[in-house]
Amino acid sequence: MRKPLLIGTIALGVLMIAAGVLWLTSPQGSASSLSDFTTPHADGVPRITPAVLNSLLRGDDAPLVWEFRSAETYEAQHVPGSRLVTLDEIAGAAAGLDKGQAIVTLCT
Repeated sequence: MRKPLLIGTIALGVLMIAAGVLWLTSPQGSASSLSDFTTPHADGVPRITPAVLNSLLRGDDAPLVWEFRSAETYEAQHVPGSRLVTLDEIAGAAAGLDKGQAIVTLCT
């Protein structure tokens, strides 16, 4: 019982690593709604809280959620509606997406 809770807590904490490669390269105007909810950090990677992500996912303009984790970790627990993506799959996953689509990444 404690292990799934620990994994969930770690996973949600890691959600603060947001706005991955595609979000950082998206046009400024279209990403501004997500950037309103991010906080800057010394490493330069904007972060959002799990509560903010939950709120955004319930909205009309929900971001995509891409999880960069092991398949085992993803299978054990993941954000509902998220997609498991490997580093090798980024370009393929991004192909055809609207340049204004916000993407939140979760990495462990």
